Amino acid sequence: MKIYIYGLLLFFIFSCTTTRVVNNTSESSITGSWKLTVIEQPAEESTVKTPLFDVPTLTCLEGSVWHFNDDKTSGTITLNGSSCIKSLREIHWLIYEPGDGTVNFQFKYVATDEETPKINAKGYQTKIDKMDGSVMVMHTKSSKDISSTTTLTFNKIIP
Repeated sequence: MKIYIYGLLLFFIFSCTTTRVVNNTSESSITGSWKLTVIEQPAEESTVKTPLFDVPTLTCLEGSVWHFNDDKTSGTITLNGSSCIKSLREIHWLIYEPGDGTVNFQFKYVATDEETPKINAKGYQTKIDKMDGSVMVMHTKSSKDISSTTTLTFNKIIP
C-alpha cells in the first residue's frame, strides 16, 4: 500500500513540474518551522465545529507547528490545540503556480508505522496570499461551504 501511495505522490509531483513559482514564493522560502497563530473564518461559521485537513475542529489546529524539511518535499504537522490530543503527522508537500496567477500549497498526510493501515488518500490545497521571511498567509475553501474561505496565518519560529 505504501508503494501505491508513494507512486501516486511521485506522479502528482512530476505532473506539476511544468508549473513555475512566482512572487519569490518558493520551496526554499517555506523551509523551517511555522506556527499557525491565527485562524479566521466567516462569522457565520465561527461557532460551527468545521473540520479542516481532516482535523476534527479548527481549535485543534490552533498553535500547530508545521515543519517543512530542507529536502523541499517532506515535513510534519504537530497538533497542539486545546481540543485535541497532541500528535505528529508526517506530510509530503509542494508549492506551485497552476497558471491562473495564484501560488498554491498542496500537502498529503503520510502514514507512519504506528498508524493503522488506513491511509488518508486525499490531498489538501491552499492558496498562498503572502510569504516573506517571517509571515505566511494562506486561504482555503471551507469544507462546509465552498463559497466561504478559512484564512490561516503562520509565523516562522525556526529558520
